[in-house]
Amino acid sequence: MNIGTKIKKAMAIRGINDRELADRLGLTKQRVGAIKRSKALNSTTIVEVADALGYQVHELVRIDNLDQYEQMREQAKRLLEQEKDAMRQMEATE
Repeated sequence: MNIGTKIKKAMAIRGINDRELADRLGLTKQRVGAIKRSKALNSTTIVEVADALGYQVHELVRIDNLDQYEQMREQAKRLLEQEKDAMRQMEATE
């Protein structure tokens, strides 16, 4: 899977269209289209796109299955919240 395909997938996961990503990056919609086709890409652009999509670069570049990664990320957030709730309950009973 090339980086353009990963960007498209990340955009779909985040529910972001070309216009919204273009606005976040200060680019034209056409430039975003070129980025998604893996054209006009350099390391700075990849960093900016990853940031605009709410990912770390390594998450965007190295993860082949962003859907699975996103599910794991959400599960980790839920578990952390459950742990925080349990700690608050313990503190309240002391």
